[in-house]
Amino acid sequence: MEHKNILDGGLKYSLKKLFTLWLPAVFIFSVFISIVYIFSIEEVAYLGSSFNVATGNFWGNILSVFFSAAGASDGLIIIVLVCSIILFLIVEIFSIIRLFKLRKIEQHGGFKMLPRFLVAQVMGIGVFSASFILILAVSLGVAFVYGYGDLRMSVKEALRGSISDDQEIIKNIQQSSSVIDIYDASDEAGVVLAKRNFKKKDKLTAYEGAVLPLLVKFKRKDPEGTSFFVPSTNSVVYTNFSKDRTDKIIIELAFNNLKYNPNPIAASSFEKSRKPLVTYLDDQAYAPYVKKKKDEINKKMLSDNQAIISSSEEIVSECIANDAANAKLIAQQESDYQKNCIAEVNYSNCAEFKQQVNENKSISRESAAVCQENKTALATQRKEVEEVRAEIEKTASSALEEQEGELAAGSYSPDTQSVYMRIIPDQDAFRYLSTLLHELFHHYSRGGLELPTFINEGITEYVTYKSFKLSDREIADVSGYFKEAQTFMALLEKIPEQEIMTAYFTNNAKMFETSFKKAFPEVDYKTFLSKGDAMYQETYEVTGPTFNLGFWDTQIDHPAVRDMRIFLGLEAVKAYTY
Repeated sequence: MEHKNILDGGLKYSLKKLFTLWLPAVFIFSVFISIVYIFSIEEVAYLGSSFNVATGNFWGNILSVFFSAAGASDGLIIIVLVCSIILFLIVEIFSIIRLFKLRKIEQHGGFKMLPRFLVAQVMGIGVFSASFILILAVSLGVAFVYGYGDLRMSVKEALRGSISDDQEIIKNIQQSSSVIDIYDASDEAGVVLAKRNFKKKDKLTAYEGAVLPLLVKFKRKDPEGTSFFVPSTNSVVYTNFSKDRTDKIIIELAFNNLKYNPNPIAASSFEKSRKPLVTYLDDQAYAPYVKKKKDEINKKMLSDNQAIISSSEEIVSECIANDAANAKLIAQQESDYQKNCIAEVNYSNCAEFKQQVNENKSISRESAAVCQENKTALATQRKEVEEVRAEIEKTASSALEEQEGELAAGSYSPDTQSVYMRIIPDQDAFRYLSTLLHELFHHYSRGGLELPTFINEGITEYVTYKSFKLSDREIADVSGYFKEAQTFMALLEKIPEQEIMTAYFTNNAKMFETSFKKAFPEVDYKTFLSKGDAMYQETYEVTGPTFNLGFWDTQIDHPAVRDMRIFLGLEAVKAYTY
């Protein structure tokens, strides 16, 4: 009995040693490795302006920032995962040894082994989960604390040589001979990033590419919206949107982006066309333009649907006429057969004649079945158009605040060739820039009114965010028209980009249709348009989309996107890369 007590005491001591020595030592070493990785290994792309720190819940923003920083580095996640597995294995090895010793000293110990084993597994999984979260949190926490001090110490030096006068900034943007790099920040600390020229580097450390960019956007916002031009790196830093200050700079930045756009067709269109008038309006002044834009889109949508119905009606009319002609021909042939092969035998090939009559009957039945399918499809199309029309009438009087998507922030009027921007309190400055560039692309693509609306918006979103060097995955993540943008990216898997861009910037619907039919010969173009219009209606719907995103859903895996890709004969989900 004394021996057993001594052994039990030894086991308790081993358990204490596990949690006070071995696990803490490995944990500290894991944190050290993670910190070294964050500051030393260059494998991260600049997180960029596409990330927006929302106003509202403080801790929610904290978690959002940490998750964004962690997600930016695949290598960091792998290191933390490996370290967590090692900690798990230490617990497992200790548990096995402990259970083996207990089994040796206990009579009938086998009955107790299973619950003890299960407890050991729960403990191991708990250690794994806790260590993964804690290693990541502590290492990133250290990086953020250091980054905060780094920014504070570096601001004064970074501001030397920077220009903060708005008119001088605009002058430098207009005189620039290349595209301006843009840094969106909450205060003047963003100048540090511009000075270090992070956007010119392909790969950065997690500290440079994620931690610092997140810090400069998470800090207290500059209420004045002060902007800076950094001559040494040809960069602009805007700290917050301010009417009559930042708006003018954003306009020039958008024009600069178009002038030196990586897409040569976009740059050429900018050079050949006049600049539109850009006006920033409050809600009261902006509302009429939103209504006008919505009416234009609804009218275009109904017109497109009516064109599809008209085409279907022609097909149905032709098949009805063909059915009547077939019935008449068969009736004549049967009468001829009865007269010349049954009543009297005047033909020598009556058997062949009978076979021909039967074949014509079979063809006529098949034709009638197809005709019936066309009639059913036409009835469905008419019903859908009436539903759309009813929904338009239902939501015609909806308030501006209920609007969703891009139209809540900006609108382009082809009639006046003007862009109207809505002033939205606390909106991220980058959102103003991306929205403005989106509307400008509408202008330089001649409104894109001849193209299918969902294609027009999808291409516009794509070229907008490509202008900021975002990847396809990032575009899908940040786009307000993410379904339409992904549909366009699906088309790019078979249609050359420049081919579609030519159709887009020349507003040539026929050219787009030709390219589509050549690349997707097995896909019905009219059905594609119908599905795309339904998708757009869900996006634009005032009361929200039909496919609501669940907690585990992503914009990448949205049902409407998967359905469209399958319809096009592609894999359901695209393997995006950052």
